[in-house]
Parts: sequence; C-alpha cells; structure tokens
Amino acid sequence: MDFNLLASLNQVVGAMSLVATVFFGLVAIRVGRITKQRLAEAEEDPAEVLRRRADHATTALTEAVSLMNELQREVATRKFQLLDATAEADKAAKFLNANEELRDLLRQGAVQETKSSIRAQQRLQWRFVLITAGISLPIGYFINLISPP
Repeated sequence: MDFNLLASLNQVVGAMSLVATVFFGLVAIRVGRITKQRLAEAEEDPAEVLRRRADHATTALTEAVSLMNELQREVATRKFQLLDATAEADKAAKFLNANEELRDLLRQGAVQETKSSIRAQQRLQWRFVLITAGISLPIGYFINLISPP
C-alpha cells in the first residue's frame, strides 16, 4: 500500500513539474519577446520613435474627434426625439382637456335634454288628465241630468 501511495505521489510531482516547466517556458518566451522589442526600439532613431508615437496620438485624437462628432449627432437626434415626444404629449394633454370639456358639455346637454323630456311627459300627462276630466265631468253631469232621480 505504501508503494501505491509513493507511486501516486511521484506521478503528482511529475505532473506538477511538467506544468511548472511549461509555465516558465512561456514566461521566458514572453520576456524574450519584450526584450527583443525593447532592443529594437533602443536601436531605432529617437526621432522615428517620436514620429511614430505622434502618429499614434494623432490617429487616436482623430478617432476621438470622430466619436465625439458621432456622439453630438446622436445627442442632437435624441434631443429632437425628446422635443417631438414632448410636443406629442402636450397635444395629447390638450386633446384630453378638450375631450373633457366636450364630455362635460355633452353631459350637460344630455341632462338638459332628459329634464326637458321629463317635463314634456309631465305636461302631456297633465293634458290627458285635464282632457279626461274635461270630457268625463260634462258627460257625468249630463247623465245625472237625464237619469231619473
């Protein structure tokens, strides 16, 4: 059993050393590339390095200006959209207010019409009562005159 444990431990140590070797190899390659790049930059003419850096800065500033212009156009577009939306909201509010006023006028007109209709029906009913009384009373009086006591 100790032999199996020792063999397993040996495999783990071997795997770890393989991983460490690969890792340090990659680090050495990266350091070598950086060193080569720095050596190449050191051998270059300082004016050329400065010109290249100035070109990179100019390119970056040109791109920043382009992005700024695009952002300003986007802001202007959004501003006009907001103004349009605000105008639409104002129109909708005015329309609702006008509709409320119209609704109130229609309600008042309907109430007046209902009241006048009720009054007209009451007048008609009183007319029927008066006409009926005007006809039945003379007929009743005439019948009372004709009939024997």
